Amino acid sequence: MFRARAMFPIIDQYGNVLAFGGRILKKAEPKYLNTSDTPVFNKRLGVYAANLLRKERNLDHVTLVEGYMDVVALTQFGVPGVCATLGTALTPEQARLLKRFAPKVFLGYDGDSAGQHAILRGLDILQAEGIPCRVLDFPDGQDPDEFIRDKGPEAFAALPAISPETYRLRRLKEQFDLSTQEGRTDYAKGAADILKNLEPVELENHLQDLMVQTGFTRDVLLAQIGIKPAKSSSSTANKTPARPVIRVESEDEKKAQELLLALAATGRIPEGVMTQEDFEDPLLKELYLRLASGSSPAALVEEQETEQARAKVSALLLTPPGEDKDQLIQMAQDCLTALRLQRIEKRLGEIMQSINSLTGPEKTAAMAEVAALSTRKKELKQKH
Repeated sequence: MFRARAMFPIIDQYGNVLAFGGRILKKAEPKYLNTSDTPVFNKRLGVYAANLLRKERNLDHVTLVEGYMDVVALTQFGVPGVCATLGTALTPEQARLLKRFAPKVFLGYDGDSAGQHAILRGLDILQAEGIPCRVLDFPDGQDPDEFIRDKGPEAFAALPAISPETYRLRRLKEQFDLSTQEGRTDYAKGAADILKNLEPVELENHLQDLMVQTGFTRDVLLAQIGIKPAKSSSSTANKTPARPVIRVESEDEKKAQELLLALAATGRIPEGVMTQEDFEDPLLKELYLRLASGSSPAALVEEQETEQARAKVSALLLTPPGEDKDQLIQMAQDCLTALRLQRIEKRLGEIMQSINSLTGPEKTAAMAEVAALSTRKKELKQKH
């Protein structure tokens, strides 16, 4: 202890004590105060607990945290490969040092605004040095010390480690109101800049979410990123794209309803083409009614209470293949026709199974329903 601070020896990877760091034990600033730079100590060049890192073997990644107490707590609970910067933001020299101990770095900084800013800077430094990195996603703004004491080492090991692009997109999205067209446009522009250097497989995952959040088509987003959309081999300047074939007979009916909802989420299907009666699944019907009342896909995703629910609704509202408005309308009509034909077939089967047991007015009504359904079936088939 020294002047209301807990003192921590700062030891290099070779076991030499180079300096000391003091952590304040009351409400005061600065939170951490290190020995001033000397001929043998420069806080830009080392990390706290480098001596412990050197003893670790076959580390998959180093976990970099903000404070010495975070290192102590995580190490006490058996988390391997933990270290901290020395009271400053991550430097290129520290990044190169960490690369000696493990091939990847996970950033486990606090969830407050200062921690979030430090994460963004840290990601820039690590990527500039060519070091694969991830961000540990702590819930409710907790810091590593609080989280592991509250949830335990198993929960810490199970924490999602999200990609730099996913983290940057989260922070970027917080700056815009996605319920407005201006907000969605500005977010799409910023997101395009974040995604421009991704490999195709990684880019595809983000594009799917971005289409739902902003309402822009895949081709528009690719153009904003600076990638020329691939042309379909079946489309030419003088040829109308082939109509998609919708075959509900070989698919689960719920899957067809999901496709129908995705078409509705594009916002380019004219009013009256589909109705709530076309959706039997309660969730799909509710989402359709919300869309029809003016809610955006992005708003419906964001209002879900859990990450699992948000992922499910996001997947349901993805823009389907086909960017041309006429093509989307045709897809919706084909899907509706196929769904309605299947339901007619199902109802006809139910009636024919029970008709022999019916008598009098009930049998007459059943025969009239069969006739009406058969007429409707013929009309739908001609349209299809």
